Parts: sequence; C-alpha cells; structure tokens
Amino acid sequence: MYSSPVDPRLLEQALTYCLDFGKEMIRRKGEFYAFGAVISSAGKVEAVGADLGEEHPQPEAVYRLLQNSLQQRFKEKAIIASAIAAHVDIPREYSPKYADGIRVHLEATGFSRFIYLPYFRPKIATVARLFGKKPDVSYGDMISVDVPSQVCAQATGT
Repeated sequence: MYSSPVDPRLLEQALTYCLDFGKEMIRRKGEFYAFGAVISSAGKVEAVGADLGEEHPQPEAVYRLLQNSLQQRFKEKAIIASAIAAHVDIPREYSPKYADGIRVHLEATGFSRFIYLPYFRPKIATVARLFGKKPDVSYGDMISVDVPSQVCAQATGT
C-alpha cells in the first residue's frame, strides 16, 4: 500500500526516466551500469549517476557508490525520493517472462519497491548475420515487489 508523502506522479516520472534510459542502453549496448533519478526537495526529477574513475568497474561497486551517495543526499534533505536502475537477472520466484531484466529500486519515506521489467534481446551477431540489422528487444510485463528500504531508512536510521 502506498503511504509516502511524495507525489505519486513524481515517483512515476523517476521510474519512467529509469526504464526509458535502461531500455535505450539495452537496445544499444545490451547492458548498463547502475544509474538513477532523484526527486529533489524542490520537487524536481533529476538524473544521477556514479563514476568510480575506472574504465570497467565492477557493476556492484557502481551500484553501492550510487546508493551511498543517495543515502547522503537523503540525510542532507536534498532529495525526498530515489530510483536506482540496475541490469539484473530476475529471480525465478517472480515467474518473469524473460530472465534478464531492468530493475528499478523506487524509494521514498514509507515506500520501497523493486520494479522489474523483463526483456529478451537476441545476440547482435546472430540478428546482424540473418537480417542485417540490430536486434529488436522484447519486453514482458512489469513486476512490482515490496522490499525493505535501502536509501531512506539507512539515511534516517530507521
């Protein structure tokens, strides 16, 4: 049940930004490092990212850096909500149409969910060889799962 004081339309904008950019990266590159969006205290949706200064960092390290940065921004009351997108394998227990997915952790005070978007992207070499073009990506239905807070609760100590 939704109980956050954040306007649901702003949460939807942050989610949409993450899903749209994630889809573009999957279409173009087949993968991506964690990135996200925040809702500032002024009510603006802003894109965010993390850079470890390495050419090929560990994806988990990028995710943790971004998460830690957002915890700090939440503590400072600079943001009221966050969305962190990651390229993941969707747990089978959720019965996704496809195993690969874009996962967005959408979070605000009183609200914390993983939103999974399953996808299938054929290998580029196979599609290019057969059809001479980049592969089309197929998507399944979104899956929403309530999860414990990782940004807001850590920032407030709850």
